[in-house]
Amino acid sequence: MLRMRVGATVLFGVLAMALSVFATEVARPPEDVPARQATVGLPEVIDGRPTRQFKSGELTVNVDLSRQILHLELPKAEEWRQKGQFSAGDLIRVKRDSSLRRLTTVLASVRAGRQLTVHRVHDDGKWVEAGVVADGNLVRGWLAVDDVEFIAAESSLQPSLKQASGDEFAPAGTLAHKAKQFDDGLMATIQQAAQDGHGKFVGKGAFLERLAHNLSGEQSGKVILAACVLGKIPAQIPAASKREIDTLVTQFLADPVRSKPIAFYTWNPKLSALFQQDRMLQSDLTEIPGTNALVIARALHGDPAGRQAYEAYLTLQSRLTNPQVAADLRPLLAALDEGNAPKVSKGTRFFPPSYSHETDLLKRMFPDGVVPANFQLMEELVSRVKSGTLDLAPRPNSGWYDRQIWSLEPYVRPHQMPEGSRWTANDEYHEHLTKLFKGVWALARETHIKDLELIAVASEEANFDQPKPKIKVRVEPQLSAEPVATSYFRRGLGYRFVRNLLSELFGDESLKQLHRLTAAGPVAMNLDEELRQMEALFLGASTTVTRQLGLVEKNEDQSGSVAASDAGAETYLNWAANLHRDADLGADTRMMVPVYYDQTQKKTKVWAFLGWTTQRVYVSFEESPEVSVRDKTDNPVAPERLDISFGATSYTIATPVFQELFVSKLLNRDEFRKHCDAYGSMAAILKNLE
Repeated sequence: MLRMRVGATVLFGVLAMALSVFATEVARPPEDVPARQATVGLPEVIDGRPTRQFKSGELTVNVDLSRQILHLELPKAEEWRQKGQFSAGDLIRVKRDSSLRRLTTVLASVRAGRQLTVHRVHDDGKWVEAGVVADGNLVRGWLAVDDVEFIAAESSLQPSLKQASGDEFAPAGTLAHKAKQFDDGLMATIQQAAQDGHGKFVGKGAFLERLAHNLSGEQSGKVILAACVLGKIPAQIPAASKREIDTLVTQFLADPVRSKPIAFYTWNPKLSALFQQDRMLQSDLTEIPGTNALVIARALHGDPAGRQAYEAYLTLQSRLTNPQVAADLRPLLAALDEGNAPKVSKGTRFFPPSYSHETDLLKRMFPDGVVPANFQLMEELVSRVKSGTLDLAPRPNSGWYDRQIWSLEPYVRPHQMPEGSRWTANDEYHEHLTKLFKGVWALARETHIKDLELIAVASEEANFDQPKPKIKVRVEPQLSAEPVATSYFRRGLGYRFVRNLLSELFGDESLKQLHRLTAAGPVAMNLDEELRQMEALFLGASTTVTRQLGLVEKNEDQSGSVAASDAGAETYLNWAANLHRDADLGADTRMMVPVYYDQTQKKTKVWAFLGWTTQRVYVSFEESPEVSVRDKTDNPVAPERLDISFGATSYTIATPVFQELFVSKLLNRDEFRKHCDAYGSMAAILKNLE
């Protein structure tokens, strides 16, 4: 067996990507940029063995992949630096009170001890450019080199993955980035459609308006009226109740952890209002003055159409995100149906929040609500998933969110997956996969943040004689994505689940009329077509990588039917050859999302996604494949005539930059991205957060 290693001293390359601010319009590929034809093909299955075929001059080379094992190596970063030198990306500390300047103009004062990032070094080497946020504005100016000192060199952070690799290889991070943009747009579309009504789904706004009208003479439905105020739903507020409702709204808005729209809900005022409306309706009805759950239930019981819409939305929420974690009004409605006296359970909510593994783990670990101040929830999640003590497999009643998180398990348990026996890696590559697990989980949580529960806690070669020259053949590993096929497979099944759910609740024709929203407006492709494309893309990635690793795909969905297909692989390979044309990859992913609120510190624990770093991963053969060669007349070439060498190849991969930390001020996407642009490096970004 030929064993190759790429030495850890090999300098790894970091692709220089322009650090750009996400524009208000989604970038579209110029019309004069032609689509590329995919040159990588799906290995064929011959006699039950995945086989790659390629031409070497007039020879046809067949590579039996069924015995190969690949090795992935991520070299360590090494830095050589003369003392006193500064480079863009360096983390620096201000030694004395100083100022950011532009020529003779002072732009902002900077106190001693402040940590900043070098954006540029002046040609004369005497000045470095850095940035701060002052009065909510990004300010960049020059600091004298004598006033600062070097702390560390850091990898540059990229807000998006718009400059993708051109080697027909899509890193797992690129696939995750694509999924995040689609998922946000899908959720925005469905949330708005559920509010307005679409197809056979009755609008949430309409039944809330009717419910508010039915409660207008009551003194116990103020939370419904307050939600209508927040959701911009026309509802007549009785004069006698106006002050109490205004107080309720004011108190709600004063709590940014509950009320501040984040994620895609900042795209437009309508989504922001919807966020606040539904967050208000997550309130505990048994603890709000002027609110009686039974009175609301009786009003809803008297409106059959409204009740149907209410129950349909709860079904949508439980399957689009996850099952609810508290009682809603359905038990009260059922009791009224039976003519029984309904009993209101403590913690009853109109729209209860949804279950998540992360919040459930917090509650199980700290039932008294007291969490150590230095506790890192994500590290605990990683540890438990790695050890198998936290099972991410969807339960019968799990929603889409559980399925999204389940697709991340292969990142931290790769060798427990079917494809895990076909590759090895060094510790640095496994750490990269762990970072993917953390970052993509945080991105998925942000997509579902409105509906998720948010709790408050307290702190070889033979010798022979051959006159003829040998025929040289070189074989290198080939991958079209990182070797976590099960992750892609599970993500693809998630899109199938969502399409079936929306088809059931909204209707097939309605899906063909809906279009995914973006910050710039709807995309051209309808939602039904795009959901099918996303399913094919991820199942195709699974099929492609499985074959390239030397396995025949045997993944099955829960109905027992084979989910992967050659057609899906073609969809994926064509997409991977044209990453430069995918506008979604140009979207900014930076954000922070709350996990829980610490009442002792009066701070919010957040998961922060600071962007991406890129570097090269080197792929070689741990165990080489079997190779056979045929000449131009299709006759086999004798093995002794061949000089077969096995090489290595490399691909660019993208790694999320993730942090879990406490903040006093929760930032929405725009605010957080402005902060990141000002301070540049991870350390400076975190050091300057409030």
